[in-house]
Amino acid sequence: MHIHTDSGYAAPSAGDVFTLISNHLSFDNADSKLKYEGSLIAAFDNSKYAISINDAANALAFNLNKNKYFNGSTGDWKDSSSIRTAAQTAFSFFYARDSTLTETIRTDRAYELSQAAVLTSFNTGIILLKRDISGRFKPLIIDTHVNSEDTSKRVYIQKCL
Repeated sequence: MHIHTDSGYAAPSAGDVFTLISNHLSFDNADSKLKYEGSLIAAFDNSKYAISINDAANALAFNLNKNKYFNGSTGDWKDSSSIRTAAQTAFSFFYARDSTLTETIRTDRAYELSQAAVLTSFNTGIILLKRDISGRFKPLIIDTHVNSEDTSKRVYIQKCL
C-alpha cells in the first residue's frame, strides 16, 4: 500500500499501473508460489483504491507499450500518446458533467473516472476498484463509445460502482 498526498490526484496513476505490472512480473519470474495481483492506494481525501490484474495476458501485452505510453519522470501518461489523449478527453467530459461539486472533488472525480475509462478502453488487463461507504472494494468500469450524433465525441457509460 502507498499513499497519494494532496500534491497529486487521489486515484491511481499510470505509474501505479506500470508498477503493479512490474511487481507481477517480478513475482511471476521468481521461484515462488506467490502471485502479485494487486496494489492498494490510500489517498489524502480518505479515498481508498485498489488496482488489480484481471487479465494477465492483456496486462503483459499492455506492458510492451510502456515506453510508448508512460512518462517515467512524471509518473503520468506520456504527452501526445493516444492513451493520454483519451484520458484527457474523458477527464474533460467528466469534469464538465460534475459542475456542482467543489473544485477539488470535481477534479479528483474526473481523474478517477478518466483513469477507469482508459484502463478499460486500452485493454490493459487492469481493473480499478474503489472502496465504498460499507468498506467493500467495488470495480469502477467505464465503457467508451463513439457518439452516434457526433463521431468526434465520445460517450462514457459507467458499468460498475
